[in-house]
Amino acid sequence: MRELGYVDGKNLVIEWRSAEGKFGRLPDIIRELLVRNVDVIVAAADVATKAAEAVTSIIPIVMAGTSFPEEVGLIQGLARPGGNITGLSNPVVLGKRVELLKELMPNMKRVAFLNEDDNPPDNLRAVEEATRRLGLSLLVAEHTATNFANAFALIRQERPDAMLVGLSPGTFVHRRSIVEFAAEGRLPASYPNRFFSADGGLISLGPNWEDIHRRAAGYVDRILKGASPADLPVEEPSKFDLVINLGTAKVLGLTLPPSLLASATEVIE
Repeated sequence: MRELGYVDGKNLVIEWRSAEGKFGRLPDIIRELLVRNVDVIVAAADVATKAAEAVTSIIPIVMAGTSFPEEVGLIQGLARPGGNITGLSNPVVLGKRVELLKELMPNMKRVAFLNEDDNPPDNLRAVEEATRRLGLSLLVAEHTATNFANAFALIRQERPDAMLVGLSPGTFVHRRSIVEFAAEGRLPASYPNRFFSADGGLISLGPNWEDIHRRAAGYVDRILKGASPADLPVEEPSKFDLVINLGTAKVLGLTLPPSLLASATEVIE
């Protein structure tokens, strides 16, 4: 926002809010912001966008990376959202992540999908399609936003060759526990963004979140200058991060293909 000519406290007031992992608080947080007469709400996660949409159909909402906004009914279409919501979507790269696991482990036969139970069904369909195409067996391990016990127990019992971690507020908040679970079971795992790899996760692929938030600022600027969110096309991220934790690969005894290392945007030693 500063690059666009805004200075917090001078010609802009930013009201920062976080549910701190307690997503049931989000509706109350949104209502509090409405009482403060905010002009725009920036929602930094799927659950935040859905909470804001449920509370207001008037105040513009800018998505900073929301999965399947059209499919889940948040917008009418990508080209013309048609309501009070616009911004950036979070494209599904789950199929590509399955392919990367297969490239990393050519002998992989079975993969577990750690998936939050209220994620859009398109997530599971993307994984099912990729595993079917690659001739892999799929184990779906569902969890809630706060409870992974049953999913972890199922994976321990079934002993798949690798694990694919879905993107959700729950997995992000509990990413260290998930990475520790994979390490304890010596289970190669693919994660949805670089934050997991920075915490010890083997490999991650996902949008560059700094770029998403920078572009979200552009939407805020246009709306503050009079543009209607209904007319601002929803965009997809243009930058993606493929991050490999080399230290974790060594612990797991994996030899990384040179082509995979060459395509990485970041390698963590």
